[in-house]
Amino acid sequence: MQRPASYKEILDVATKAVSIFAASKELDLLVLTNRYPREKLEKHLVSADPDFYLWSPRDAPPQHRVLCYKLPRAPGEAKRGCKVNVVLPDNIGMPVILPSKVQRIDDLPVMPLLLLLFLKLQCWTDRRVTLRWYMRSKQHDEDVRDIRDLLVLVRSRGECIDRDRLQWLPTPTVEAAIVRITEFVEAFPDTTTNWRVVGYAPR
Repeated sequence: MQRPASYKEILDVATKAVSIFAASKELDLLVLTNRYPREKLEKHLVSADPDFYLWSPRDAPPQHRVLCYKLPRAPGEAKRGCKVNVVLPDNIGMPVILPSKVQRIDDLPVMPLLLLLFLKLQCWTDRRVTLRWYMRSKQHDEDVRDIRDLLVLVRSRGECIDRDRLQWLPTPTVEAAIVRITEFVEAFPDTTTNWRVVGYAPR
Protein backbone atom coordinates (compact mmCIF):
# COMPACT_ATOMS: atom_id res chain seq x y z
CA MET A 1 0.00 0.00 0.00
CA GLN A 2 1.33 3.42 -0.93
CA ARG A 3 2.08 6.05 1.69
CA PRO A 4 -0.88 8.47 1.87
CA ALA A 5 -0.51 12.07 0.80
CA SER A 6 0.39 14.51 3.55
CA TYR A 7 -1.48 17.75 4.12
CA LYS A 8 1.41 19.71 2.59
CA GLU A 9 1.44 17.49 -0.49
CA ILE A 10 -2.31 17.88 -0.99
CA LEU A 11 -1.92 21.63 -0.54
CA ASP A 12 0.85 21.67 -3.16
CA VAL A 13 -1.31 19.76 -5.65
CA ALA A 14 -4.26 22.10 -5.08
CA THR A 15 -2.03 25.15 -5.46
CA LYS A 16 -0.68 23.92 -8.78
CA ALA A 17 -4.20 23.18 -10.08
CA VAL A 18 -5.40 26.64 -9.03
CA SER A 19 -2.37 28.27 -10.66
CA ILE A 20 -2.91 26.41 -13.94
CA PHE A 21 -6.59 27.29 -14.17
CA ALA A 22 -5.98 30.88 -13.14
CA ALA A 23 -3.22 31.28 -15.70
CA SER A 24 -5.49 30.00 -18.49
CA LYS A 25 -7.69 33.13 -18.12
CA GLU A 26 -10.68 30.89 -18.83
CA LEU A 27 -11.85 30.32 -15.28
CA ASP A 28 -12.09 32.21 -12.05
CA LEU A 29 -11.94 29.46 -9.44
CA LEU A 30 -13.94 31.56 -7.02
CA VAL A 31 -16.87 31.64 -9.44
CA LEU A 32 -18.65 28.36 -10.16
CA THR A 33 -19.01 27.80 -13.89
CA ASN A 34 -20.34 25.22 -16.31
CA ARG A 35 -18.72 26.68 -19.42
CA TYR A 36 -16.39 23.70 -19.78
CA PRO A 37 -16.92 19.94 -19.35
CA ARG A 38 -15.00 18.20 -16.59
CA GLU A 39 -13.01 16.12 -19.08
CA LYS A 40 -11.70 19.26 -20.79
CA LEU A 41 -10.59 20.74 -17.48
CA GLU A 42 -8.83 17.51 -16.52
CA LYS A 43 -7.02 17.37 -19.88
CA HIS A 44 -6.01 20.99 -19.43
CA LEU A 45 -4.28 20.10 -16.16
CA VAL A 46 -2.59 17.08 -17.74
CA SER A 47 -1.30 19.12 -20.68
CA ALA A 48 -0.15 22.01 -18.48
CA ASP A 49 1.77 19.95 -15.92
CA PRO A 50 3.27 16.48 -16.60
CA ASP A 51 2.80 15.48 -12.98
CA PHE A 52 -0.97 15.38 -13.56
CA TYR A 53 -2.10 12.18 -15.31
CA LEU A 54 -5.23 10.16 -16.12
CA TRP A 55 -5.42 6.64 -14.72
CA SER A 56 -7.82 3.74 -15.43
CA PRO A 57 -8.57 1.64 -12.30
CA ARG A 58 -8.39 -2.12 -12.83
CA ASP A 59 -11.90 -2.75 -11.52
CA ALA A 60 -13.56 -0.01 -13.60
CA PRO A 61 -14.71 0.12 -17.24
CA PRO A 62 -11.96 1.20 -19.70
CA GLN A 63 -13.65 4.55 -20.36
CA HIS A 64 -13.55 5.46 -16.67
CA ARG A 65 -10.48 7.66 -16.14
CA VAL A 66 -9.33 9.14 -12.83
CA LEU A 67 -7.29 12.32 -12.60
CA CYS A 68 -4.24 11.94 -10.36
CA TYR A 69 -1.07 13.78 -9.45
CA LYS A 70 2.38 12.23 -9.00
CA LEU A 71 3.71 12.56 -5.47
CA PRO A 72 7.39 12.48 -4.49
CA ARG A 73 8.70 9.18 -3.22
CA ALA A 74 11.67 8.06 -1.18
CA PRO A 75 14.37 5.81 -2.70
CA GLY A 76 12.95 2.30 -3.11
CA GLU A 77 9.41 3.44 -2.34
CA ALA A 78 6.53 2.44 -4.60
CA LYS A 79 4.98 5.01 -6.91
CA ARG A 80 2.68 7.45 -5.14
CA GLY A 81 -0.25 9.42 -6.48
CA CYS A 82 -2.98 11.74 -5.24
CA LYS A 83 -6.47 11.56 -6.73
CA VAL A 84 -7.80 14.92 -7.92
CA ASN A 85 -11.54 15.52 -8.26
CA VAL A 86 -12.75 18.19 -10.66
CA VAL A 87 -16.34 19.01 -9.73
CA LEU A 88 -18.79 21.10 -11.73
CA PRO A 89 -22.01 22.60 -10.34
CA ASP A 90 -24.32 20.99 -12.90
CA ASN A 91 -22.96 17.53 -12.18
CA ILE A 92 -23.94 17.60 -8.52
CA GLY A 93 -26.70 20.18 -8.33
CA MET A 94 -24.48 22.63 -6.47
CA PRO A 95 -26.19 25.94 -5.67
CA VAL A 96 -24.60 29.32 -6.27
CA ILE A 97 -22.17 30.19 -3.49
CA LEU A 98 -22.20 33.76 -2.25
CA PRO A 99 -18.74 35.38 -2.49
CA SER A 100 -19.03 36.28 1.20
CA LYS A 101 -19.24 32.56 2.05
CA VAL A 102 -16.03 31.62 0.26
CA GLN A 103 -13.11 31.37 2.67
CA ARG A 104 -9.40 31.19 1.97
CA ILE A 105 -7.22 28.69 3.78
CA ASP A 106 -3.49 28.69 3.03
CA ASP A 107 -4.33 31.18 0.26
CA LEU A 108 -6.69 28.76 -1.51
CA PRO A 109 -10.44 29.32 -2.03
CA VAL A 110 -12.39 26.84 0.09
CA MET A 111 -16.01 25.79 -0.18
CA PRO A 112 -18.21 26.50 2.89
CA LEU A 113 -17.83 23.53 5.23
CA LEU A 114 -21.56 22.88 5.63
CA LEU A 115 -22.12 22.84 1.89
CA LEU A 116 -19.23 20.39 1.53
CA LEU A 117 -20.87 18.17 4.15
CA PHE A 118 -24.20 18.35 2.29
CA LEU A 119 -22.52 17.41 -1.00
CA LYS A 120 -20.75 14.48 0.64
CA LEU A 121 -24.11 13.27 1.92
CA GLN A 122 -25.43 13.53 -1.63
CA CYS A 123 -22.52 11.44 -2.94
CA TRP A 124 -23.20 8.87 -0.23
CA THR A 125 -26.88 8.49 -1.10
CA ASP A 126 -26.17 8.46 -4.85
CA ARG A 127 -23.60 5.69 -4.52
CA ARG A 128 -25.95 3.60 -2.38
CA VAL A 129 -28.24 3.18 -5.37
CA THR A 130 -25.76 3.27 -8.25
CA LEU A 131 -25.59 0.27 -10.56
CA ARG A 132 -21.88 0.81 -11.11
CA TRP A 133 -20.66 -1.82 -8.69
CA TYR A 134 -17.06 -0.60 -8.77
CA MET A 135 -18.19 2.62 -7.06
CA ARG A 136 -20.30 0.99 -4.36
CA SER A 137 -17.79 -0.56 -1.99
CA LYS A 138 -14.57 1.39 -1.65
CA GLN A 139 -16.03 4.77 -2.60
CA HIS A 140 -19.07 4.20 -0.39
CA ASP A 141 -16.85 3.43 2.59
CA GLU A 142 -14.75 6.52 1.88
CA ASP A 143 -17.89 8.67 1.75
CA VAL A 144 -18.99 7.40 5.17
CA ARG A 145 -15.57 8.12 6.65
CA ASP A 146 -15.49 11.60 5.10
CA ILE A 147 -18.97 12.42 6.42
CA ARG A 148 -18.00 11.31 9.92
CA ASP A 149 -14.85 13.44 9.82
CA LEU A 150 -16.67 16.48 8.41
CA LEU A 151 -19.40 16.15 11.02
CA VAL A 152 -16.83 16.22 13.82
CA LEU A 153 -15.18 19.24 12.21
CA VAL A 154 -18.52 21.06 11.83
CA ARG A 155 -19.27 20.41 15.49
CA SER A 156 -15.80 21.57 16.63
CA ARG A 157 -16.24 24.83 14.72
CA GLY A 158 -19.63 25.50 16.27
CA GLU A 159 -21.46 25.57 12.94
CA CYS A 160 -25.20 24.88 12.79
CA ILE A 161 -27.55 23.35 10.22
CA ASP A 162 -30.56 25.20 11.58
CA ARG A 163 -32.68 26.44 8.65
CA ASP A 164 -32.69 30.01 9.94
CA ARG A 165 -28.89 30.09 9.72
CA LEU A 166 -28.80 28.53 6.26
CA GLN A 167 -30.89 31.10 4.45
CA TRP A 168 -27.98 31.74 2.09
CA LEU A 169 -28.68 28.31 0.60
CA PRO A 170 -31.75 27.48 -1.54
CA THR A 171 -34.54 25.82 0.46
CA PRO A 172 -34.53 22.65 -1.74
CA THR A 173 -30.82 22.18 -1.02
CA VAL A 174 -31.37 22.36 2.74
CA GLU A 175 -34.48 20.16 2.65
CA ALA A 176 -32.69 17.50 0.62
CA ALA A 177 -29.76 17.59 3.05
CA ILE A 178 -32.07 17.04 6.03
CA VAL A 179 -33.57 13.98 4.32
CA ARG A 180 -30.10 12.57 3.68
CA ILE A 181 -29.02 13.27 7.26
CA THR A 182 -32.03 11.28 8.47
CA GLU A 183 -30.98 8.37 6.25
CA PHE A 184 -27.41 8.60 7.51
CA VAL A 185 -28.51 8.63 11.15
CA GLU A 186 -30.66 5.56 10.55
CA ALA A 187 -27.71 3.77 8.94
CA PHE A 188 -25.16 4.96 11.55
CA PRO A 189 -27.00 5.69 14.82
CA ASP A 190 -23.70 6.23 16.64
CA THR A 191 -23.49 9.62 14.88
CA THR A 192 -26.83 10.83 16.29
CA THR A 193 -25.34 12.89 19.12
CA ASN A 194 -23.03 14.83 16.82
CA TRP A 195 -25.89 15.56 14.42
CA ARG A 196 -28.08 16.82 17.25
CA VAL A 197 -25.31 19.06 18.54
CA VAL A 198 -25.01 20.79 15.15
CA GLY A 199 -28.76 21.43 15.02
CA TYR A 200 -30.34 18.38 13.43
CA ALA A 201 -33.81 17.74 14.80
CA PRO A 202 -35.55 14.55 13.60
CA ARG A 203 -39.08 15.10 12.38
